[in-house]
Amino acid sequence: MIIFTIDFSSKEKLRFDCPKGFDEDSYLRKLSIDGLKNKYPDDEEKVIKRLNYELNIICENGLSAFILVLWDCVSLSKERGIMVGPGRGTLPSSLVSYCLGITMVDPIANNLIFERFLHSEKIEFQEAWIDFDHTRQKEIFNYACEKYKYDSPVLSITESFDTEYIGIIPELYVISETIKKVKEKRGKEIDIYNLQYDDMDVFGCIWNGYIDNISFLERNGIRNFFKRMRPFSVEQLAAGIWLYPESDNIWSRKEIYHEYIEARNSKKESVFDIETIKEITHSTYGLLLYQEQIIEVFNRIGGFSLKQSNEARKALGKRSMVEIEKNRNAFINGDRKKGISGCMAQGISVEDGVKIYFMMVDNSGYAGNKSHLLSFATLAYQVAWLKHYYPFEYGEAFSYL
Repeated sequence: MIIFTIDFSSKEKLRFDCPKGFDEDSYLRKLSIDGLKNKYPDDEEKVIKRLNYELNIICENGLSAFILVLWDCVSLSKERGIMVGPGRGTLPSSLVSYCLGITMVDPIANNLIFERFLHSEKIEFQEAWIDFDHTRQKEIFNYACEKYKYDSPVLSITESFDTEYIGIIPELYVISETIKKVKEKRGKEIDIYNLQYDDMDVFGCIWNGYIDNISFLERNGIRNFFKRMRPFSVEQLAAGIWLYPESDNIWSRKEIYHEYIEARNSKKESVFDIETIKEITHSTYGLLLYQEQIIEVFNRIGGFSLKQSNEARKALGKRSMVEIEKNRNAFINGDRKKGISGCMAQGISVEDGVKIYFMMVDNSGYAGNKSHLLSFATLAYQVAWLKHYYPFEYGEAFSYL
């Protein structure tokens, strides 16, 4: 993994060498629009609106050059045949990063919130994590350092080779080697970056324990868990990766993953007869599993801005009782000084508002980062896809680890 960090406290400005006739902002806009046409050929109005919204915030925050650096490093990696991961952290929440091919998770289809990555107010620094095949990561690191001055006060570029959950992803090497072997032995080119993620045969392999040697899924009993859960979408796979308890001591996840499976099997909806809540929790069968859903509830039900919603979500996670009480009052009654309308302004009763709020309080302890989890689920699907369709080549590649 390579970590890119831009520091806005520095007087120095990050520069990107753009083609003639472009500055960083206009070049980023051109690349993003070109990418959008490829990713969304129908040019849906809401997608174009979202792209322009993100570009405006990126430009206002002076982040265009930073995003272009990420794009340049990922593009070079793909040109050299160095496998790049689907994404990490909050970066996949950005439609711009998806259109540029920096990430692989569709933020529109998965209802990801851009403000999880970047909000509209002034920021002090911004960080992005990108996974590369660890056996060739040094090539990209050296390239980035030489071209973008890693010792610059404004930009730092660091490597991580940790074997922990947040560090090295050996699957990228296995995927890369499998693709090479398929080309050598069968003469087939595999475009792993453009798979369709709806193959029930692949999900069937996951149900049958075909995910045995994926590093971040090597947990006792998880294969039996997926046999019971039977995910049939990447989002359900992401939910399973998050909800499976590490041990019996993690009571919150253990309770909620049983509840999730039962709710999914019965196609349960929210206990609240409120259309907005039903929309927010539709894909998770009435449950709040993700931090993004909590942000949506604050925003769409409580009338908080997206930045205020994210801050309120963080306060829940920290169990700050003073902030939890302040936000409860604002969620129910509103706060004119802060521009918060409150749920009563939307015709929601105090009783339902209190229940919704404390559902967020209860669930905040195990709510996961949806964009991060979807990225790992995407990687798990890619591995399962290769193991299903090219088992011999995959087995040979895996033996080299």
